[in-house]
Amino acid sequence: PRSVMEYVAAWANLRAGDDRKVLEFSDAASQAWGPSSDMVHSLRAIAFYRLGETDRALKALKLADAALARMIRETVESTEDQRPWIDFVEMVLLHREATSVVTNQEIGLDPRIEEAQQKTRESLSF
Repeated sequence: PRSVMEYVAAWANLRAGDDRKVLEFSDAASQAWGPSSDMVHSLRAIAFYRLGETDRALKALKLADAALARMIRETVESTEDQRPWIDFVEMVLLHREATSVVTNQEIGLDPRIEEAQQKTRESLSF
């Protein structure tokens, strides 16, 4: 879908250092229904921060916090209406990066994720 391509373009431009393009593509991706609309917030937080727009970066990070909380509920706490696991992993990693960039703080894994990991290991006998 187009929104996924726009999301990937935003991410590629983030890595290339073109933060204005990140905002352009992520804004377009966020207009669509689907995972791209939630997954852009961490990208936007980093781009705003690098452009010197700290207030907007913090607002985007708050949206990323809320999106991640929803994703954790959907992926870890529920067996219904789950998204692909790769979206979940990607969102966790980008959120950790955005938090580090914008707040200069390292965050650990959410305890619900750690609990799910432990349950999975136990069910697989690891």
